[in-house]
Amino acid sequence: MRYTVILVPDQEWISVSVPAMPGCVSQGRTRDEAIDNVLDAIEGWVLSEAEQGHGPVEETPLLVSAVAEALEIIEEMRQAGEDTARSGYELELATVDVREPAAA
Repeated sequence: MRYTVILVPDQEWISVSVPAMPGCVSQGRTRDEAIDNVLDAIEGWVLSEAEQGHGPVEETPLLVSAVAEALEIIEEMRQAGEDTARSGYELELATVDVREPAAA
């Protein structure tokens, strides 16, 4: 399984969220640490959903395009002078390969 994640850096941490998995978030001090930590969070999210009888969530092209569109709007606002990097976030999209969940 592959999922798109959003990385949001600040001065000390990089926060990561998984748009296809509501509430699935993590953070790390470096990009690599943040990615490793969100992989653990994804595994926990998938296991929790499985306990409730739900299968893995599939990321849809519509979801990814909506996230990409939001990032483009933020960039357009900055270029037009309506928003500055200081008043918003520097966001990055990345794709992660999800590990198979450990057996319960």
